[in-house]
This record gives sequence, C-alpha cells and structure tokens, in this order.
Amino acid sequence: MAASLAVVDGVDATITSGAAFNAADQQAIRARAPLGLWPFYAPSGGAVANEVSFDASGRMTARTTIRRGSPVVLGANVLGISRYLGGG
Repeated sequence: MAASLAVVDGVDATITSGAAFNAADQQAIRARAPLGLWPFYAPSGGAVANEVSFDASGRMTARTTIRRGSPVVLGANVLGISRYLGGG
C-alpha cells in the first residue's frame, strides 16, 4: 500500500553527466529522450518536455520541464499490507 506520496507541481530540472558518450550512444539517447529521462521518466507531450544535448566531449545535459498545473508523482513510500494495517 502507498502510505505517502511525493508530488510536485511544475518542474524545471537540468542534469549534467560527467560521462562521455560516443556517437552511437548519443543517437540512441536522443531517440529515446522523448520517452522520459532520469529521474522523472515522464514522456514528452502535453505538459512535459524532455531535451537532451551533448557537448564536444560527448558529455550529456538532460532537461525535463513539467508545466505548472500538471502535478507529477515523484515517489511513494510503500508498505506491506500487514505493516500498513498496523501489524509488525
């Protein structure tokens, strides 16, 4: 059972990787970025936009924006049913 949720409304997150990606990996990442990027995994469309870019060394910058008014669940505290109902 979900005991609690972490919900946000409006996100503009930019994550930069220190790892360098080769051309084939960059192409694969660009192709899949619209499906969602870590840590949000929200697919592009409507209220969500995922962008990815690479610098000359192959280091990635990923940006996810989620429009205000479109709450997103970032996480949940999940308990076993016994514990949720007060058991041990």
